[in-house]
Order: sequence, then C-alpha cells, then structure tokens
Amino acid sequence: MVKKRWVGNSVMILLLALFFFREIIVDTFFPLGTWTRTSSSTDHSLLIQRSAALPVAPVPLRQAFAGRTLNVSDRVLELAPPGIRTEFEENRNVDGYGLTVVRNACFLPGGEIVLVNITDEYLNQTLSASPKLQELWSAGYNSTCGWCQKTGSQLSPEAPEGARWIPGNTTHILPYLGNVFHNFAERIWPHLASHHPPLNQTAMQPINHFLIHKFTTWIEQADAGNHERENFMLQFRVLAELSPGSDFVVMDSTGQNHPVCFERITLSCSSCDRMSTTLGHQVFSASITSYREAAFKFFGVPEPAVSAPPRPLRVAFYGRSDTRRRRVANAGEVMEHLRAWDSPPLDILFLDELLSDKRYNQTMPETVALFSHTDVLVTVHGANTWATMFMPRRAAVIEIYGPCGPGTWIDNVARALDLKHDTTSNPWRDKVASPLAGNTTQCEGAIQTPDFTLDTIKLDEAIAKLALPTGPLDRIPLHWLYDWKKRAYATHLVEG
Repeated sequence: MVKKRWVGNSVMILLLALFFFREIIVDTFFPLGTWTRTSSSTDHSLLIQRSAALPVAPVPLRQAFAGRTLNVSDRVLELAPPGIRTEFEENRNVDGYGLTVVRNACFLPGGEIVLVNITDEYLNQTLSASPKLQELWSAGYNSTCGWCQKTGSQLSPEAPEGARWIPGNTTHILPYLGNVFHNFAERIWPHLASHHPPLNQTAMQPINHFLIHKFTTWIEQADAGNHERENFMLQFRVLAELSPGSDFVVMDSTGQNHPVCFERITLSCSSCDRMSTTLGHQVFSASITSYREAAFKFFGVPEPAVSAPPRPLRVAFYGRSDTRRRRVANAGEVMEHLRAWDSPPLDILFLDELLSDKRYNQTMPETVALFSHTDVLVTVHGANTWATMFMPRRAAVIEIYGPCGPGTWIDNVARALDLKHDTTSNPWRDKVASPLAGNTTQCEGAIQTPDFTLDTIKLDEAIAKLALPTGPLDRIPLHWLYDWKKRAYATHLVEG
C-alpha cells in the first residue's frame, strides 16, 4: 500500500512539475495579451477579465484594398492579341480538388465568361473527360440554379471587341453569399491548399491577380452596412497576403465597359469540398497555419495563448439566437449558470447578447480578435465554427449538435491546432419546435430542424472533462489545480 501511495504521489508531483516547467517556457515564448483587473463581488477578491472592447482596430474595407486594385478602365491599356484560342490545361488533380487553369479566356464587364475560337464539341469533350470539371463548370459558369452565384458563358469565334489583355496568372472567385463559413471553406480553402504539395504541382503559382465576381458591388454593399459582405471580402484580402505583389482586377466599376482577356485564369471552385482532408493532415495543417498567421499579421493580433492562472478561462458561449434553427431555447439560463461557476471561475462572453446589442457584428477583424481571446468555445454547430482557426493553440471547443446531429466541419482545424474538441457530450435536453424552421420537433433535414434546450448538468460535465490533460503543453487543466481563493496552486492535492 505504501509503495502504491508513493507511486501515486510521484505521478502527481511529476504532473505538477511538468505544468510549472511548461508555464515558464510558454510564458517566455508565447506571452498573453493584455487583460484588465477588475474587482469582484464573488469569493475571489480579484478577477482578471476580458476588456469590454475587442482589442483590435476596425479596418475600413476600401482602405484594406487601397493600392491592391487593378482598375481595367484606368490601368489596362494593352489589347488582347489577335487570334487567341481558349485552351483548358490538363490537371491531374482536378477530380480530387479542382483548380483547373484555362488559357486565353475572356470576361465581359458583367462577369460572363467568353471562350474564344473553340467549338461546342471541344468544350463538351473537355468537360465530360472529368466529372469534377463538369461539376465545377455547371455550378459556376453554366448553372440553371436560380439562387446560385454564376457568371454565364458563351462561345465566340474571336475575342470580344476592344478586349484588354492581362498577362500572368489570375484566380477567378465567385463569392459564397450569405454564409461566411461556406465562403471560407469552399472559396478560400482550395487556394490555401494550392500553395502546398501535391496541388502546387498543378495549381497556378504564383498568383498575380485575383478576379472577384462583382467586386465593386460587394464593396458598395459593405459600405452600406452589410457585414457579411465585408467579412468575405476581407477573407479574400487576407488570402492575397499569401501571394505577395498580387492585386484585385476591377471590371465592374462605374463607366467600365471593357471586356478583359486573361493569359491564364484558374476557374472558381464553386462546389469544392469543404476544408477537405483528402490531401492529408500535413497539407491541411500547413494551409490553415499559413492563413491564420496572415490574418494575425494583417489585423495586428499577436499570436494568442490559452490563459493560465491567475487569469480565469475565457469562455465564449453561442446559442444561435440570431438564426432560424438549432437555437438554444434556454440560452439565458445557460449563461447565468456559466457565470456562477467558481471552481474554476470562468470569464464569460455571451455572443448572442453581443450580436443583439450590435457590440459584435462578425466583421473579420472582430472575429479574429474575439476568437484569438477565447480559451473555451461552447457553441451549437453552425457557420461560426469556421473561426476556431483563430483560437489559441490547445484551446477547447465543446460543439453541440443537438437532437439532429448534423456533424462537424472542424475536426481538421482541431487537429491542426491541437484543440480539445468535444462532440460526444452533446448536452441537449428537450426538443423545441421552431416556427422559423418548419415548426417541427422532428429532424427533417438541414432546413426544417428543431431548436432545443441545454442540460446544464451535462454541460458542467463536459466542461469538467477539460481538466484532463492531453500533454505537457495543455494549459487548461491548470485552472483546476489552482486555488482561486488563496491565489496559489493547490499543493494539498499532493499527499505528504
């Protein structure tokens, strides 16, 4: 018995030693952001809480693109060479990921693509040779879908009259409207992966120009207060940071009437896999890391780290109150419950409340700042999970599916950032019919699906599981080893 007790004590001592040694290393090389000290009415005489204002300056959208646009009317004078012919380049990766390059394709000012000096037979033969290419073409350039973003297409025996010529490598992107997660996952992600093997063997590099469909329209809508448009445009702007010297071709500005032909242009991925790992974890992790670092640098956000005592865990809770379905019906009750936690204490942000009060508008600078200052995210599955890529490494996500279990998209992010990602707890309690989503308590698909309540006891259990360490760099368990009243580590855990 004595030997077993000695072994148990030795293990605990070793664990604490690892934590303390780790803290010296992490605090030295990964310093925390600035926090403000405030008094508290709880048993703790001192708490350290998040600043009320998000620690990031807003980035005006037009200012973000200043100096990085290529206005065709003003700056592109060279005419398209006579006798050009459109050609689809061979791409052995197309079925796995798309990113097909087309030579000598032209675009009209309204965005329609013009294929020059080819026949219907050549086009059909080229598209039918690859199911993926056929899918991409149908989704983005020849779609009959009434609500889809599409350009339309036509064949022409020669380049449009007066067409200007842009040499080099251009990437065409059709934004995904209405959902910033899908925009990142299906429009940004493919081009992140293209910087790494094996896609870089066939993807067009370097990228000299980006052609965003209806560029000026989205800028104007963002100016009018559309934060979703602002968000996805800034996603594209950060993407350009990975291609130094690149610019954005502007074709749809006022008075613009020049068609443009491109030496080489990558077709938009309008139906690419959502942050697929078919290429392997090595590619995915490198891709996410490159974009994450570019965003931190662009918005002036330091590399984040998980809080360690005496700073409490920074927890963000999102119950989807601003949406139509999969909402937490008792979100207010859950928030009050979380705010009452004291072992360990939690510094809580209620995203639903911030969204309702317009203190958080989900602009990209706000999103990067907020998630980089979040140690634990408690969220219902949804589009906001795309921003977990900006959380500190080894942070935690409790992702709640509810009764209908839609699945997750962020396993890949969790692995890349060593996040503690819990999808098994799923602490829902009761189904609640949503009048905005079919008014049903049945799981009838992604659109008609119920709201639900959370079980606070099960949620407590999910949070408590975060106390289990996953490795010597896991800071989160320190909050359970710390005596918050004495403001010292709980040495009584080690028996003498």
